[in-house]
Amino acid sequence: VWNDPNKKIHPTIFHTKQMIRRLMDDRETLLFCDMHGHSRKKNIFMYGCENKRARNMPLYDREGYNSVVVQGRLREKVFPKILSENYPEAFCFQECSFKVQRSKDSTARVVVWRELGP
Repeated sequence: VWNDPNKKIHPTIFHTKQMIRRLMDDRETLLFCDMHGHSRKKNIFMYGCENKRARNMPLYDREGYNSVVVQGRLREKVFPKILSENYPEAFCFQECSFKVQRSKDSTARVVVWRELGP
């Protein structure tokens, strides 16, 4: 549905995609997080999209100094790793998955990543 939402049948998805596009036109967007849970898995985890062709990216502290270069393929794993380090009792990095499978082509995370991302 996310790959081609109908304005009348899927208004929430249609307008969410428009909102994301407007936001990205106005400012740099670093993270799209589609949060959800599963009844069969415990703890909190994330699905991401590994960009195998990503370039390295500098990250800065709050003052804009002390840059650290994050390897391109690790970029989407930084936020989940920070969560797992700070909240290990609730968030499980090992349960996260960053593979992009064909069966997930119409999901929010894959569509936003391909159409609006990296």
